Amino acid sequence: MKLSNLTSENLIVLDAVFDSRIHAIEALTDKIDQEGKLTDRQAFLDAVMKREEEGPTCLVNTLLCHTENPLR
Repeated sequence: MKLSNLTSENLIVLDAVFDSRIHAIEALTDKIDQEGKLTDRQAFLDAVMKREEEGPTCLVNTLLCHTENPLR
């Protein structure tokens, strides 16, 4: 699978401010859905939230990383 099939310039969000992690995930899920990248928005959102239960995701040195221990 090519990364270019999964993303586009329209999915890049700069300087966004969210009042919670959940709101950020929901807003970004909406953008992905609006780009036509999802077949089932709710199933995708549920899967992301389940993954977040394992540990939050954060931005470390411009890479999206699982934060359990991203530098291990």
